[in-house]
Formats: sequence, structure tokens, C-alpha cells
Amino acid sequence: MNQWHHHHHFSYNEEERRRNQNPEKILLEAGLKEGMVFADIGCNDGFFSIPASRIVGKNGKVIANDVNDEALESLRQKFINEGFSSYEIIVGPAENLKLEANSIDFIFFGIVLHDFNNPLKVLDISKSALTDNGIVYDFDWRKDSQKNGPPTNIRLSIEDVKNMSETQGLKVLSSKNLDENFYQVIISKN
Repeated sequence: MNQWHHHHHFSYNEEERRRNQNPEKILLEAGLKEGMVFADIGCNDGFFSIPASRIVGKNGKVIANDVNDEALESLRQKFINEGFSSYEIIVGPAENLKLEANSIDFIFFGIVLHDFNNPLKVLDISKSALTDNGIVYDFDWRKDSQKNGPPTNIRLSIEDVKNMSETQGLKVLSSKNLDENFYQVIISKN
């Protein structure tokens, strides 16, 4: 199993993390809307899953996956406390996910694609699960950022993500650096 989460314990508190990674802003700007089915692959304890549940609302659904069952139990409690009932929690490696074909509108990788043992397989699973108009949104640390985050030697660059996506037959819709620390790559299956 991979080294997941060892470098995900950020050296700053959640309030500071929210200033640097505003989940609501990131998800809304990427196009997440009410009623969508959102999958947070490698979600940890739901830093993005909870804001996504507020955005998709009662007519939408959040699918949360992680290898850390303790983090997922914490997320389950957060969903309950929020009064959100349209969610599915899946424990296990992303490479083993069984997602219904053409069922997900928005697949999110939040600072995690580099952690998967086989990111190409995870992208292939994502391609199959996406609806025709669905997107994969990869949000991650820039390879050249020196602040926090995972070790630079395991980070993926925008070019790495674009190449992996194209290898799996996915289409890169856009990619850009968001600031001095983070980038985004938006991907579709068509």
C-alpha cells in the first residue's frame, strides 16, 4: 500500500489552509453545481467533500473514497452533523474502485493524484464513471512550490497530468497555475 497521508498533515491549521485552499471557491469556479454527482477520490476527512455536499444539495450526491477508514468515519460524522444524507463512503484504494459507468458529473482529485500506486488506472476508472459532460478536476501542488505540501520528488507537474490523461484517452480542457503553490487541470472524456 502507498504512503498515503504521511505528508498530508499540513504544518498550518485549518483556518490557514482555507485561506490557501478555499474549497468552496475552487469547486464553484470549476463548475460544481446543485444536483450534480460529485466524487472525491482520496478525500481524507472531507476538506472538499463537505463543501461539495453543500453545493450539490439534497438533489445531488457525494461519493467519498479513501484508504483511511478513520478519516472516513470522521467524514461520516460531518455529513450527519451537516444533515446531508445523499452520500456514499467507499473505503479502499482508488485503483480498486467500482463506480457505475456514466454516473458521475464531477470527479475531484485534491492534492492526491501523486499518491496513487497507479494513477493511470485511477484515471481510466474515472473515464468510465464520467457522464458525457462530466469532468475530472485535478487540484495539486506545483512542482516548483517550496511551501508545505508533499516532497517535490513525488509531485506531478501539469505536463505529467496532461500526459497521463491523454494516455488514457481523456481530453485536457484546460490547465493553469492558480497561484505560486497550486495548479489545476480540468479533464473530460470527450
